[in-house]
Amino acid sequence: MKFKPSIARRVTLALTGVMMLAIAVVISIAFLVHKAMEQRLVGGLVHHSIDGTVYVRFDALGQDELTQKFGLILLAIALVFMVLSYWLGARVAKWVVSPLQTLTDQLTQWVPGASSFRVSRSDEIGRLKDAFNRVQHQVDVSIAREREYAANLHHEIRTPLARIRSDCELMLHRKDRETDAGRRLRRMIRSVDDITDALEGVYDIARAQQGSSETVSLRDCVDDVFAQWASDAEAAQLTLENKVNSDHTVKVNSYALVTVMRNLIRNAIAHAAPAVLQILSVADGIVVVDSGAGIAPDDLPYVFDRYHSAGLVDQADQTSSHAQPRSARDEQRTGLGLAIARQVCATHGWDITVQSPVANNKGTAFYLRF
Repeated sequence: MKFKPSIARRVTLALTGVMMLAIAVVISIAFLVHKAMEQRLVGGLVHHSIDGTVYVRFDALGQDELTQKFGLILLAIALVFMVLSYWLGARVAKWVVSPLQTLTDQLTQWVPGASSFRVSRSDEIGRLKDAFNRVQHQVDVSIAREREYAANLHHEIRTPLARIRSDCELMLHRKDRETDAGRRLRRMIRSVDDITDALEGVYDIARAQQGSSETVSLRDCVDDVFAQWASDAEAAQLTLENKVNSDHTVKVNSYALVTVMRNLIRNAIAHAAPAVLQILSVADGIVVVDSGAGIAPDDLPYVFDRYHSAGLVDQADQTSSHAQPRSARDEQRTGLGLAIARQVCATHGWDITVQSPVANNKGTAFYLRF
């Protein structure tokens, strides 16, 4: 396709037209004013007497008056053209950049996996769309490879990790738990669980990037997530309350939304319990509020960083006499839950923020805006 520089042509034609119009108007007004002054001046120079004698006289006061009027006329012309030029400049600018504004609006709504832009213009805008389509294709290919890799990794590693954990548990039952060998076996089990959680996090991010947006009921979505974590929440003494409006719907990737909410609930189970967790509707999204102890001011800027919460865990549990299966409360060891939630939100153009404390120096609120 042959591209034509229409935007440059628009600017050239617009500026040329404005300049030609301004020059023509100024020349016309100056010519008319000059003719009027000339006729008045010449008419006042010649005076005929009764005896036929011709007198020539010059009215200096009249000339000063004409000069003053001419200056005022030029000032008025300048003011009119200043206003006119501003108005024309605004109209021309809007006319010139309107195709770019349209393209910008389309790009702001772009997400990975979206359909390519239709190139129907043979100008700079069409050229930009064509270039963006090529870049989008490369991005989609890279994302597809990442998803495939994550899926293969998730499938291939889970089985050997499960075998290692099972063997460690069997060996631990045959040995004294307080011996050096027993402590090493418990550490191996925890390491396997940490690897499993990290693997699940990578898989969640890859899965959350798949699929298209659909209209979902936020209340029903919250009910589904609560049902998945009801037993863990009850064990941690975390009361779950769904206060989302029944008519609150959004057009989002449902799996991505579930991934974010699941990690927020896991975080509350690990760090806020015992407490009450509520999910409420807000103008542009939802807010997840708990009544727990809250987050220390020094830790608040880093809650979405990977492995931050892992550094806050009391290491005394390493000497525990029982190696129990991992639960949601053990997520604090990996410190990936909130990092995964932020990554998924960034992928879909959502915004997630945290506030702590909420009331009476207690509680934490996570705002999820779509």
